[in-house]
Amino acid sequence: MKGNLAMRFLETATTMGRSMVRWASGAAVVLALAASSRAEVLTTATYDTDSYVYFGLNAARATEITLGAPLPPGVDPHYNVGFVKFDVSELSLSGAKYLELEPNTATAVLPSAVAIARLYGNTDDYFAAGSAPGRTAWLAANAYGQPPLATMSISASGGKHYADITPLVNHWIASPADNYGIALWRVGGNDFDSPELFSMNDPLGRGPAINSVPEPGTVALASMAAVGLAVTCLRRRAARAARPSAA
Repeated sequence: MKGNLAMRFLETATTMGRSMVRWASGAAVVLALAASSRAEVLTTATYDTDSYVYFGLNAARATEITLGAPLPPGVDPHYNVGFVKFDVSELSLSGAKYLELEPNTATAVLPSAVAIARLYGNTDDYFAAGSAPGRTAWLAANAYGQPPLATMSISASGGKHYADITPLVNHWIASPADNYGIALWRVGGNDFDSPELFSMNDPLGRGPAINSVPEPGTVALASMAAVGLAVTCLRRRAARAARPSAA
């Protein structure tokens, strides 16, 4: 009798264990999807372009933003720099703000790294500089003069990439007159390595955006909590099943 009771308990515990593991796995997936659904595009670019510094060409209607690596001031500037601007007047100071960029894997040289820097001047002044030395000097004063906000590693697999620019966006919200946008350029690489990012003119809407992205740790912690709850429930049920019946 005792042997049969022990066998039934073992079978019951095993069945419950499998069920709870399946429940925990399902809960983790649901929680991960719920966290992902909290991601929200806060605003998209209102202006973007790339410019070949030597000639000062404005490619404001192109579907891509082509980037190169800047040379020191005074050196012939044969590279592209990107400019992006956002309207943040409807955003609040609460919550994180991530810059969202997506490369065109069909044309870009990847992997690559992109510097993201605050602009301290109007890009119209850059285009009005009138000469390569003038534009180079403008960039040195208004883009390269401070360390970049972030350097984004762009993978060869493409997809959306993010960089936290919360302090800058909040500054723009509080001081709209300082919102000149951001500058983008390639970090390192060979002379002809050009990461190409989708612009606001991309027909599929893959251009620059400011996004509220959930922290990856949120999903991980939620999944761990689900598994922990499942284990606790399993232990309690197993303990109840092990108790001798009143009969």
